[in-house]
Amino acid sequence: VSCKFDLFIVPPCHYFPGASRNNIKCICIIKEIIMAWNAIVAGIFIWIVPFAVSCFVIMPDENGNLIKFLDEHDFKTLMMVSGSIASTFATIKSAPRTGRDGIVYALVTLLVNWALDLLVLVPLMVSETTNSKLSLESWSETVPVWFKQIGSKYIGFILIFVAAGYNAQAALKEFEKEKNS
Repeated sequence: VSCKFDLFIVPPCHYFPGASRNNIKCICIIKEIIMAWNAIVAGIFIWIVPFAVSCFVIMPDENGNLIKFLDEHDFKTLMMVSGSIASTFATIKSAPRTGRDGIVYALVTLLVNWALDLLVLVPLMVSETTNSKLSLESWSETVPVWFKQIGSKYIGFILIFVAAGYNAQAALKEFEKEKNS
């Protein structure tokens, strides 16, 4: 017996024949809640995969200093590839059905990734960037450096949600057109 655990939830259809107007409103609200859940799960997944991969190539020495086993270029390439793979997988699992869905997924995922970075990664970067202990001031000084080096690159990871949503919408429109002709 196999057990499948999946954090992504498949939303219900937009319309059930014979359903009352109140049932359709309820289904739409449930769809929005499920879509928000999937976007948050996707954001966490897209963030955690490159972070976990980085733990295998950056380790602290006995003094607590971080040692990279790859040069900067190879490390950034590894992060982009692992993030892209995670983003592709999350997009497939989330399956945005319209351009609007794709944009919502993209924005929520981007905000989740930035929030996790600001909570976890920026504090780790403080000592490297400012040569000081973590404080609100050193954290604030590190945020622009983080955004330039890392934060802006998340935009590339999330654009696939928008493309998938618009492609699904176009495919559905084409299907409906062929079905009606």
